[in-house]
Amino acid sequence: MDLGDGDQSLLSALARDGRTSRPELAATTNWSDSAVRHPIATLRRTGALNCLVDVPSAALRFRAEARIWMTVQPSQAPWWQRRCRSTPKPHWWS
Repeated sequence: MDLGDGDQSLLSALARDGRTSRPELAATTNWSDSAVRHPIATLRRTGALNCLVDVPSAALRFRAEARIWMTVQPSQAPWWQRRCRSTPKPHWWS
């Protein structure tokens, strides 16, 4: 995906603070608030922009937490997803 100057400005603003509002992003790029929506949707759809939320385990009343971060070839992702889902008692997989 080719990123234009506006896209780079959006990503830079979000890299500084992922909670940046759409009106703030519009001010950063000199675009209207509604004009910011389309590039954000495109960046999310293409995977250039990914949103992750980190919720403390205690907030969900979990007593223990474990995370595994894997980087795999895209062609191998379905195999790894099946493998992880087949493990005993997974609570949630993305």
